[in-house]
Amino acid sequence: VSVLYWKQTMATKASKAVKAAGSVAGKRTGIAGAVTLQQLLAAGRTVDGLLADVPASKRVKVTPMRRAVWAAVTAVPKGQVGTYSSIGYAARWLLAAESKAKVRGDEAPEELEVQRPGGLFAQAVGQALRRNPVAPAVPCHRCVRTDGTIGGFDGKIEGDNIERKIALLRSEGVSVLRSRANVISVADPCVLDC
Repeated sequence: VSVLYWKQTMATKASKAVKAAGSVAGKRTGIAGAVTLQQLLAAGRTVDGLLADVPASKRVKVTPMRRAVWAAVTAVPKGQVGTYSSIGYAARWLLAAESKAKVRGDEAPEELEVQRPGGLFAQAVGQALRRNPVAPAVPCHRCVRTDGTIGGFDGKIEGDNIERKIALLRSEGVSVLRSRANVISVADPCVLDC
């Protein structure tokens, strides 16, 4: 019985995740409800430019997955947030489009119809954001948990780092709430995944 319940629960979660990711036909990623593949590709070029200027002392290994996550979070508009899972879906979509274009030898991957693959795990997105060498230009502070709570920042889940994340979000106009139990969340956790 517990295996059946687990399968049903996972199927429900998968269904919600696919719904949250947006429609393939409309080329939506789920980020702010309307980021297109073209915007993701442009964000990827922006990230490439920023990474080229990173001093040697701050350089990190830039894997395709990390670059895609950084591009996806860069596509989140100022004053809005994305969830770790929606950033993961957008990153995988960008990777799929760039990979398909590379195989076909296309110069314009934004012209391709690309089926959206499954997303990256939220933990993988968090780890990629943690290694962001060009924050806040690549705005990793715009990523929150699916339940709307603030999540981590710079590898920490409490303390000064979280206060910096809150300050960055508030400076962009995001309403950040703090409960009596000191649970910190954004006022509208459904910007991306609802």
